[in-house]
Amino acid sequence: MANPKKLTALEHLKLLAEQTKKQADSLQENENALSGRIKAIEDAGPEKNVIETVKVNGTALTPTNKAVNVTVPTKTSDLTNDNGYQSASQVDTLIKKAISESGHASFERVDAVPGVDNAAENVMYLVLNTKTKHYDIYAKVKSSSGSYTMELLDDTTVDLSGKVDKEDGKSLMTDAEHTKLQGIAEGANNYSHPTHTAYAAGLYKITVDALGHITGAVKATKEDITALGIPAQDTTYPLASSTQDGRMSKADKAKLDSIDLANVRMATDDEVKAMLTTVFGS
Repeated sequence: MANPKKLTALEHLKLLAEQTKKQADSLQENENALSGRIKAIEDAGPEKNVIETVKVNGTALTPTNKAVNVTVPTKTSDLTNDNGYQSASQVDTLIKKAISESGHASFERVDAVPGVDNAAENVMYLVLNTKTKHYDIYAKVKSSSGSYTMELLDDTTVDLSGKVDKEDGKSLMTDAEHTKLQGIAEGANNYSHPTHTAYAAGLYKITVDALGHITGAVKATKEDITALGIPAQDTTYPLASSTQDGRMSKADKAKLDSIDLANVRMATDDEVKAMLTTVFGS
């Protein structure tokens, strides 16, 4: 990016002014052309929008007293029900009729499961389970062959033959958990961090074991530092000159020395005004 603080010559400012005037003249020409087109439209007089015919579904309506009345349906009874849609009351009647014609299942409490010949369809028979003191549910079910059988639909009996009672102070575990626990050695989590020699603050060469512990330390010498490529003495840089590199290249120093600052100055206000008058006129 160019340095925004560089000086600009008066002739460069003049070029910028000339380009600005050229663009302004072009905008003025476009404005004049557009104004001419608008005036031509105004002089010709635009045609007003006029509705000549009003049709409903392709049929023209005859105006009466300069007005046309278009009838729009306001309720469904004004329309033709060509698809046989049902009203809300008709749908409600059909639903109630379907429900009344369907079979309803009911519950009946009995002392024993009835035989197939004595059992009724759509009846759920409740038989008391003497073990659980709850009711088992039976029903007469028709098979794919057309014959009927009495089927147990819900059994409330619970097999507790393999249960284990909970004892205070003890917990239950699976065989896998027991096997895992047996494989843990006594005191397996009793970890002690290894100890090593303490060292005061300083620059050291250290030794690290496979676990990342520092097991040894030796103070670094000057030879250790210079072996890394660091100079043994302080590094100083001279000032740049036209014949020697330094804190500036010699080419840049020579370029700076060649600039005649005595002949570089800012344009005065009068000089800038005179230039603008030459480009845009007084």
